[in-house]
Amino acid sequence: MKQVSTMKLARWARVEELPVAGVCFVEDAPDLPESLAQLNVAMGAGDEARVAELLARGAERVLLGDIALDSAAVKRLVEQHGSERIGIWMRAARVNIRWTMADEAPNAGFKCMFPTVAVAGWEMLKTDGSSADNRVEWWIGQVLAMGVSMALVSIDMEDKDMNICATLILDHGDKLWFSPRVEPDADLEPWVKWGQVRQLVLPSPNARDEAEMARICASAMVMVEGEEEDVAADTEADAAGNGGESAVQA
Repeated sequence: MKQVSTMKLARWARVEELPVAGVCFVEDAPDLPESLAQLNVAMGAGDEARVAELLARGAERVLLGDIALDSAAVKRLVEQHGSERIGIWMRAARVNIRWTMADEAPNAGFKCMFPTVAVAGWEMLKTDGSSADNRVEWWIGQVLAMGVSMALVSIDMEDKDMNICATLILDHGDKLWFSPRVEPDADLEPWVKWGQVRQLVLPSPNARDEAEMARICASAMVMVEGEEEDVAADTEADAAGNGGESAVQA
């Protein structure tokens, strides 16, 4: 029996860094290189024509941005380009339970409070940062059912988000990737330990030292049968097939 980490790591890359080795994600921009081979391109407000252009330039996968809110467009793109080449990028923020005072006072002159948000969760954000009026937990299931092969969720998680995250991963498994949204140096160890995240897209530059990365990967350790060399080879092959670099430790 050997211990291995089931973490799969990728990274964001800046345009000026391209090309880079390994699995990486890059935000769509006018100055992207002509060849996008082996890149996962995360879109913002682009349309269907932009998706087709990025794929024609060799992108391994295009992650839909605001257009992912249009279910008809998502279905067309999956049909035209194939499931494996279409993903979604969800920028998200936590929504807490909210209460509002009723305008009228039907109960002997007393006004009542009622919930405008009955259940805490995550809301989708548009590229401009405004609310998309859609819940991440629900919409991920919808678009994956349409044939999308990957969902990248960019969010700044707190302790109270871990149950939501773990439930999403229980439901959707290795189709989900996560990355910080506006806090690149966030502590990712709880994401892995309590949120059950197993696929991370790290920021560029990644300020975490080797010790911190080791702690993150150690939270995803499992015991498997086999010799050390066989285990490492099998895990790395599995990572390659799912678009990530495996962090393997004996």
